[in-house]
Amino acid sequence: MTEIAILFCFYLLKQKSGAFAFAAAVACQLPRVWIRTPRRKQWLSLPASFCVVTLLPLPVTDRSPLKVSPALALVSLERGSRSGVEKEESGIFFCDAVACLGSQERETLRKMIPSWLLNYRQRGSVREIHLGSHTLKSHGIKVAKIHKFDWLALIGLLILVLAIRTVHPFYRFVGKEMMTDLRYPFKTNTVPPWALPIISILLPAAIIVAFYIHKRDIYDLHHAILGLLFAVLTTALITDALKDAVGRPRPDFFWRCFPDGKEVYDKVTGNVICHGEKKVLNDGHKSFPSGHTSWCFAGLSYLALYLSGKIKCFDRKGHVAKLCIVFFPLLLASLIGISRVDDYKHHWEDVFAGGILGVVVATFCYLQFFPAPYHSDGWGPYAYFQMLEDNQNTSIIGLSGIHSSSSPANNASFGRV
Repeated sequence: MTEIAILFCFYLLKQKSGAFAFAAAVACQLPRVWIRTPRRKQWLSLPASFCVVTLLPLPVTDRSPLKVSPALALVSLERGSRSGVEKEESGIFFCDAVACLGSQERETLRKMIPSWLLNYRQRGSVREIHLGSHTLKSHGIKVAKIHKFDWLALIGLLILVLAIRTVHPFYRFVGKEMMTDLRYPFKTNTVPPWALPIISILLPAAIIVAFYIHKRDIYDLHHAILGLLFAVLTTALITDALKDAVGRPRPDFFWRCFPDGKEVYDKVTGNVICHGEKKVLNDGHKSFPSGHTSWCFAGLSYLALYLSGKIKCFDRKGHVAKLCIVFFPLLLASLIGISRVDDYKHHWEDVFAGGILGVVVATFCYLQFFPAPYHSDGWGPYAYFQMLEDNQNTSIIGLSGIHSSSSPANNASFGRV
């Protein structure tokens, strides 16, 4: 029948060598493809656009295990292409056939095909099948080396953040008439400063690590952590620089300047003459913008973007529960910002500016490493998809070399005598 192409899938397990062999052949440019499963002896019908074409070497003996890795090439039968991958319109990888099989058959096929093939692209969107082949142990050092300059830049950013904290803030003029808005009580912090790294860095990092434990993808772990650290440290640097440059007094500045309540002003300029503790006084000139708010919005907004991509919040299916998960980090950051106003440590404008700063920086840093959450590929980092494409191109080149080789030596090694 001209409307059917038969794809035989089988394997050989050598008990002594433990080598697998997998062979498949298909007649192209036909509308349907039928796949026969190895164990159930069932036939599965797939559209031609689902087809994967491959011809593998078969020299498997007890003493000669399979040395050549399987080279699989995705062919777009809709366009009749035999030479490469049509990235956006080529259809689905062979994994769709694997997904139709039982668990035992699926596990058998997974052992025989390259790990990258277990992730496939459908109408321009990459879908997750198996991410366990790129772990911290197997690819962690490799990925870190590729981004070594990014980590060096991150260390430099941390040094700048620590250095700028030693800078003396600008002492803005504060007259007697201004003290009306700066006489609020001097209270303790509801959210202490030491809790900021826990909330803005460790909490999002813990959730990112939890996703890594589930997905086992080092690319996602590495780029998510790198982006998170860049977001928080960049926000911290900008925040501290603005604090020192603006020098706006806090709402409780009166009690920082006059801890005993006795006001003293310059008779000529009318400026305050403070006699409070210098460290407390310096901190009193760092109201704008709110550091607590900017830190928390940077880390938690980044987490919200990360979660929205991972749970496919914008998949157009209308699951409101997903929005609740995404909104929770933003709610936590907002409550921390409100606490700064309630503690009389910041004016509302300081909190508002800090929140905007944190959200903007977090968004830029997230989009540096991940597609937008509403994108069909928003669940993974750019580097992961680039790795898949590189592996696909490498496998296609290997397949072309196998088919183009016609020397007697190669024919013998590939089983073509």
